[in-house]
Parts: sequence; structure tokens; C-alpha cells
Amino acid sequence: MKLLGILLLALFAVSIFAEETQDSNNGQMSKKDSVAIIDFSPQKLELFGHEGQFFDTMIVVHNYGNIPLKLKKVQASCSCSSGTLQQGTVMPDKTGKIYISINKHGLHGDARRVEFDVYSNAEDPISSFEIIFYDKKSGE
Repeated sequence: MKLLGILLLALFAVSIFAEETQDSNNGQMSKKDSVAIIDFSPQKLELFGHEGQFFDTMIVVHNYGNIPLKLKKVQASCSCSSGTLQQGTVMPDKTGKIYISINKHGLHGDARRVEFDVYSNAEDPISSFEIIFYDKKSGE
């Protein structure tokens, strides 16, 4: 009888330890799974034969994560361009906007490209999108 009592006590202790370990792992998993996931629409914008010196557009930022996406800054690859955040935080499953302005006279070459880096708390802390200007479509 004593042996049965000790065995039951041991099983009880093991089951409590297993539950605590499982709860601890679940807590770690939920922290690890709590991320902001950034995506841009469009990721790459190609323009052919665009007229005018200045080009202004808007890029949509999607947060596919499960925590708020905190946008810190937008940095262009050349001084002829700038990006302005409409808002600093994009909630999960929501969208935000980045306004883009480019002075095309600051670009050189046949395919003129500007890359924009967006700094945030996303899973990838630096994410990029690009805008490319072509003088005309190939074959024209």
C-alpha cells in the first residue's frame, strides 16, 4: 500500500512538471509567434515613358503579422527621392501608406531605379520596394 502511495505521488509530481513545462513552452511559442510581417503593394513599380520632372505616388503597406507594425523611417537610395509615412503604426491585418516623391532629373541612365528601405519592428527590420523608370517599352 505504501508503494502504491509513493507511485501515485510520483505520477502526480511528473504530471504537474509536464503541465508547467507545456505552459512554459506555450508562452515561449506565443512570444516567438508574435511578429509584425510587412508587405508592400506594389513591391516593384515599373513605369515606361513617364512624362514630367516629378513623380508622386503612394505605396500601400500591409501588416500580415499579429502585433502592431511600427514604421520608423523610409530611406531612399538617392537624394532625388523621399518617402513620407502616413502613420507610424499599422495594426495587424490592416494597411498603411507611404507617400513617395521622386525628382526624375536626379536619375541617370536608361533604366533609372530608386530603392526605398523601410525600417520597422517587422520580422525583417529593413524591408525594401523599388520604383524603376524606363524611357520607353522595349521594341518601341
